[in-house]
Amino acid sequence: MTNLPHFDAHDIRSVMDMASCIEALRAGSRELGDMHPRAHVALGPGDDFLMMPAVSPAGIGVKVVNVVSDNPSRGLPLIHGFYLYCDRSTGIPRATLDGSALTTLRTPAASALAADLLARSDATSLGIFGTGVQARGHLEAMLLVRPNIERIVTCGRTEASSTAFATDLNVLELADGRRLEAGSPEATASCDLICGCTTSTEPVVPSANVRPESHVALVGSYSTARREVAP
Repeated sequence: MTNLPHFDAHDIRSVMDMASCIEALRAGSRELGDMHPRAHVALGPGDDFLMMPAVSPAGIGVKVVNVVSDNPSRGLPLIHGFYLYCDRSTGIPRATLDGSALTTLRTPAASALAADLLARSDATSLGIFGTGVQARGHLEAMLLVRPNIERIVTCGRTEASSTAFATDLNVLELADGRRLEAGSPEATASCDLICGCTTSTEPVVPSANVRPESHVALVGSYSTARREVAP
């Protein structure tokens, strides 16, 4: 194990883009095998330690994720992650991967796959709650499966963060000429596709504004302490 290779974000993205990840998940979901529940340890208000195991004929793996709510105020990412991949037949560790980079890629891809299978095919508007890396990833992924989206509405914790996201050059590049605007929670929730990309413990998506035919993807509600949608 002294020379165990490590693959960082650049390495991962150099061999797997968002479109490829969506299709890999589409193929892999047909042969899921036994499901192994994640382990969740609450570290305090807004803080979590998560362990997510997986076993398949291709290998054994576990992703370890720490969510620390005070990290952004320290100038650090909210989430730090680590993935260990092991040989299926011997159990020998073969590699480690940047878990945060995997999450940034895989989570939006999973949401997009679900939207491709379940959301209306004529969707023209996309609402995104959140302004972090998951918001960017979901913007990229959703436009791949619903390229006819014409209007994108974003809503962050503050008006300033919403505006900053909607005017960010990298985000504008992902939007590829589509109408992109910072909006209210009500306007964001009224879109055809709605993505909740926050770790909020209080509802941010006003359910009264969600239309019956809309598709809702919530990735921040991974524990009972997280509540992205109002009851």
